[in-house]
Amino acid sequence: GVELIPLSELGRPRIDVTIRISGFFRDAFPHLIPLLDDAVNLAIDADEPPEKNYIRKHFIEDLRNEQEEGKARWRVFGCPPGAYGIGLLDLIEAQNWRDESDFATTYINWGGYAYSKEDPEGVDARTEFTHRLSSVEVAIHNQDDREHDIFDSD
Repeated sequence: GVELIPLSELGRPRIDVTIRISGFFRDAFPHLIPLLDDAVNLAIDADEPPEKNYIRKHFIEDLRNEQEEGKARWRVFGCPPGAYGIGLLDLIEAQNWRDESDFATTYINWGGYAYSKEDPEGVDARTEFTHRLSSVEVAIHNQDDREHDIFDSD
């Protein structure tokens, strides 16, 4: 399982995260997706002030904006069930794009499926994925290989 690190030990506010998993990760490590989902929900459900817990703050804001509770909790996204990649290579190779908005649309279409403990097979959540990406301030690409996996990095 996972445990919530107390804010006093963490020493900073909790950040909100959007996790974009690969199709390989989804299929090779399906048992880890519920752990990621549990970590998200522990932070959302923590009895902490919103100014010290941004994931909880954004969850509460989403509820106020009439987003369904389950959808407001989604933070783990990936490509459609059975699919792999982000769709951009095919778009480039086919020269089937006009401007960068075509790349953005393709990225959303290929990455906008939510995965959670309640939805382990993935559910179309392109609107929610777009919403999550609209507030991203920092993006990190953590790639696993033979010597490191996604949980080795801090």
